[in-house]
Amino acid sequence: MPADFSQCFIRMGRFVDETMDDVIDSKQLRGNAFQILNEAVDFVRRHLPISSRYDSSQLERIDEMALPPLAIREAIINAICHRDYSSRAGDISLYIFNDSLEIHNIGHLYGGLTIDQLRVKHPSRRRNERIAQVFHARKFIDRFGGGTRRILRLCAEQALPEPVFSEEGDGFQIKFFFKEPIGARKESQVIEQDLSPRQIEIINILGTQGGLTTKMLRDNLTNPPTERWLRDELKTLSKKEIVRAEGATTNRKWILIKK
Repeated sequence: MPADFSQCFIRMGRFVDETMDDVIDSKQLRGNAFQILNEAVDFVRRHLPISSRYDSSQLERIDEMALPPLAIREAIINAICHRDYSSRAGDISLYIFNDSLEIHNIGHLYGGLTIDQLRVKHPSRRRNERIAQVFHARKFIDRFGGGTRRILRLCAEQALPEPVFSEEGDGFQIKFFFKEPIGARKESQVIEQDLSPRQIEIINILGTQGGLTTKMLRDNLTNPPTERWLRDELKTLSKKEIVRAEGATTNRKWILIKK
């Protein structure tokens, strides 16, 4: 990509805590707005656990990610649309900790908008008009000026702590909080077994999302392989006593063995 577009960059990381000393996973990407959005959403999906519950009003099981996917997507789009691209300092960042997730972009609130106004109906102040229009045309934004209130509403509907909007350093940040700390098996715990990057990705997904069928696991992998290839990988991990299968063949789920 030409140097003129070096600002189109995102850093993503999964850490134990905000010291960022203990790194579980990290990824960087330079690309267009939609590539950044897709990679960021995939990164979050790989690392946030999913819980299941049943409601007396319906027969189907309800699966919920630790944070509302639409709220996360809204926050990432907000960072892309409102980044100050005139500045080459810093990047869009998405960091996941055991107790929270934060998304930061270079550039303070634009056009005189204040933090307090983000919680109520407010006029749209668009730093990058054309980027916002493209997202609107692609139906990623249904109206201007309602993103932050939508984030608050989605988190409230899932009974989560209220996200915090703030101006941090030279930019703007949205911080989400989990109901309870999330965990993940660190790559360093299994690296001595000479695992491939794909096998480590499988372990991380099972560590955050729990038992998954082969198809469900495949759908969560980056550049999904064939199911036959994935079954072979799971057999290898099973022989290493890292994962185990549970249930009948027709609905078998793979579980990470806790050590």
